[in-house]
Amino acid sequence: MATLRNLALAMMRGAGHTNIAAACRHYQHCLADAINLVPTSEKAALT
Repeated sequence: MATLRNLALAMMRGAGHTNIAAACRHYQHCLADAINLVPTSEKAALT
């Protein structure tokens, strides 16, 4: 579970969020934005 949480936090930081608590609240209420946060392309890679 911690690994998944850390992955989600890393994706939020990668998307440019600096306030992680605010980003969590945003994605809780905007499911479409949360889905768009996840890379779906084979070429997309987390760094």
